[in-house]
Amino acid sequence: MLLLLLLLIIEAAAYARLVAFKLTNELFMDLFESHLVNPTYLCSDANFVYENYYNLKNISHYEKHSNYLTIIEKNGYKTPDYSDPVKTKETEKKNQKILEKLYNAELIDKITNRGYMSYADLEPLKIKTAYLLVKSMSFIVILRNLSMLI
Repeated sequence: MLLLLLLLIIEAAAYARLVAFKLTNELFMDLFESHLVNPTYLCSDANFVYENYYNLKNISHYEKHSNYLTIIEKNGYKTPDYSDPVKTKETEKKNQKILEKLYNAELIDKITNRGYMSYADLEPLKIKTAYLLVKSMSFIVILRNLSMLI
């Protein structure tokens, strides 16, 4: 269901791009309203049209910027040196602080329409749904690259 929704969103975005229109609230409603039946969460990148729809329908929205890795790396996030367990622990602690700081500043992923959620509360949810999110985001990148070729 999550992947289907993401495919539909990307399809609309690609269609809107091809016909030189921006994805508007009206176009979004026309294309997706009938496909969304009682969702718990919807996942997308940061786009005001999605946020407007989720607010209107009071649906929880997981938002992850398409440049997430760039954002965290520019803010000091490092890949741990797994050959050194002591350095690994230090790096993981620093990375955790960076992620919490960016999350609290609303610069990385977040869930909206659900009230306040701390980063500590978001992490287990991300881990639980990580496979779907990684697959979905990978597919988004592929489709974006394809749409640029058209």
